[in-house]
Amino acid sequence: MQLVSAIMEQNPELGLTQDDVESVMVKFKLGPRDRGTTHWVLETPAEVLNKIENKSVFLGLTRCRIRVHQNIPQCYKCQKYGHTSLRCNQESPTCRHCAGSHDSRECTTKNASRCSNCKGDHKASSEACKAKSQAMRGLLRRTDFGSK
Repeated sequence: MQLVSAIMEQNPELGLTQDDVESVMVKFKLGPRDRGTTHWVLETPAEVLNKIENKSVFLGLTRCRIRVHQNIPQCYKCQKYGHTSLRCNQESPTCRHCAGSHDSRECTTKNASRCSNCKGDHKASSEACKAKSQAMRGLLRRTDFGSK
């Protein structure tokens, strides 16, 4: 709550109200623990997002960019997007390196990459995977950003 209150107090041009501040929840933070950069992930109603999205704000003596957090979970058992291994229904693991039917930690062919999702020449965890970008587009399509 202090984080959001500081954004409101130091950036009056955003037009945030006390009700806006109370509607925002700090979910978690990202980034290495041993470095000075921290990325805070906030959950906010669509009308508050419209006020702060893609804005540069001051937080303390630091200028920060606020943007939509785009991340989709990937299962380390089956390598598919949208769930994690805790909720995976697949019986045997799929390797993220070669798409074989074994655990990724036991792979001996790490130099020969093959994606189990799109069959491309990269690991299943690659940012270049077409299946990942398609899953991300689906997530963003299902997210309510309110009317702009």
